[in-house]
Amino acid sequence: MCADLQKTVEVIFAGKDDLSKSASNVSKSLQNLDSSIMSVAKPLADASDAVLKLDAALAAMAIAGLAASIKMGGDFSDSFNEISTLITASDVSLDQFRSDIIAYARDSKMSFEDINSAIYTAISAGTSYDDSLKILSQSEKLSIAGKADLEATTRVLVSSLNAYGKSTDEAANFSDALFMAVKDGQTTLPELASSLSQVSSIAAASGISFDELMASIAAITASGAPTSQAMTAIKAAISNIINPSKSASDMAKELGISFDASALSSKGFGGVLKDVYTATGGATEKIVKLFASTEALPAVLTIGADASGKFAAALVDMANKTGAVEAAYSKMAANFGLINQNLANNVKATFIQVGLELLDEYTDVVGSISNMFKSLGISIDSGAFDEIFLAFDKFGAELKDFFDALAASLPKAFSLVDFSGLLNALEDLGLSVKNMFAGFDPSDPQDVANAIQ
Repeated sequence: MCADLQKTVEVIFAGKDDLSKSASNVSKSLQNLDSSIMSVAKPLADASDAVLKLDAALAAMAIAGLAASIKMGGDFSDSFNEISTLITASDVSLDQFRSDIIAYARDSKMSFEDINSAIYTAISAGTSYDDSLKILSQSEKLSIAGKADLEATTRVLVSSLNAYGKSTDEAANFSDALFMAVKDGQTTLPELASSLSQVSSIAAASGISFDELMASIAAITASGAPTSQAMTAIKAAISNIINPSKSASDMAKELGISFDASALSSKGFGGVLKDVYTATGGATEKIVKLFASTEALPAVLTIGADASGKFAAALVDMANKTGAVEAAYSKMAANFGLINQNLANNVKATFIQVGLELLDEYTDVVGSISNMFKSLGISIDSGAFDEIFLAFDKFGAELKDFFDALAASLPKAFSLVDFSGLLNALEDLGLSVKNMFAGFDPSDPQDVANAIQ
């Protein structure tokens, strides 16, 4: 018992510190355990931070994506609403048509803006909305094959079909003819879009086929005449043939040629002009007298004589034109820019579809915010914020008085300030600089070199 008591006393009063060593060993073991736990826990903590950061980034992306979706959905909806003003249909039918446009865009190589603009043009020109995407499919191929704007291409295709009283079933045939005119002549689809309507209706009414009309345009423009001049020449020639003056009729009899609407219908445009050129021997004065103007000359001299063979070659191409647009489109469809446009369309289509789903809720929220600000305006008008405005007015007046008083006293205040300390300091600085460069000649390169050194 005495030995145990002594050992206890030694331990308590550090007389013999064996327990301290043991405790120290236990403490070190615990520290090592803590370090081990931390070494395991730290990567988990880092992973947790990374997950939180990723989650925040994804949330930010989601918010930005929703905002972009609403914006794109709203823009598309605005554009579609413009189209819908031309359509008489139920809400269900309009919703389906809107979905059809988005589906079309996913396969298209033209932008949404171009597609909507072309659809508006097609429907505005009289195409039913049910057929508008069908005509658009053909005009898109033509625009890509002819490297032209989709809206202009759609306009010239639809207006040509209208002029000849043809349905959308003939779109591919007319599209091929337009393409061959561009290929064989020196004209473009946009140029045709802006001027073909001048002559297409009168040509159709006179029995001139669309193929022959396109071959005529190709031949005249290939000879160097601008597209607008070719249209003027063809129109002048047709007008004078179907409605000749008495002197022209008399002259035609003398020449032994048929010069009227029936001749145009039976012989065709090129046939009548060839008869005229042959009968007159190509004498311009006789041709001008027969047509009563010089405007028809380019048509008669180019098509009637056909010295270059361009008109005959164009007619052959028109006869073999089937599939011309499809073949050219197939070569162009894999172009880098067109592929990227299709990718952009699919991305945008997804954003638009999401945005359209959110648009009603967004509209409600915006309406609520608008109502809130409207209420604030009513509150301002009713005087609810008058005390606050008065407080601001008082603060502004006090601030104005403070600065006015300060401005008034500054001149006198500056006259009372003692600047001698500053002046003395500047004088000392000047002397120091002067002494530093004593004997220094800035015009002497050696002195300058020594100073730099």
